[in-house]
Amino acid sequence: MRKYITNFALDRIKEIKNSNEKFVLNDLFDPKTYFDNLIGVSKPIGEAPQYIEVKVSAKQVPYILTKPVHFSQEVIKTYRNKDVIIRLFLICNYELRSVLLSYIPDIEIIKPVSLRKEMISHLNEAINKY
Repeated sequence: MRKYITNFALDRIKEIKNSNEKFVLNDLFDPKTYFDNLIGVSKPIGEAPQYIEVKVSAKQVPYILTKPVHFSQEVIKTYRNKDVIIRLFLICNYELRSVLLSYIPDIEIIKPVSLRKEMISHLNEAINKY
């Protein structure tokens, strides 16, 4: 028996069979709060939520303020040129990185440094393909 949560893509399930195993109520998570610190559904094992700071260009600010990346989003700094820094409290997962990449070139990851380096790596890979 697994001691961690797994997500399965419904569109990839080919067959469902009855099990002879007795049902055991899942006490590994609270479904009301499990996804609170996530974008999407994938939760890397051992990852904890952390503060993520993103500088957003002035032209993207109206959109990102009216369509927040996540409910934890808050503006922590506004520059004279109307750029802002937003802070999020999230687990870094595939879906978060995908959302952030969709805002390129109008954002810059400030913190954490590990996420910043990962985004630089993704961007360099993309540049090398063109």
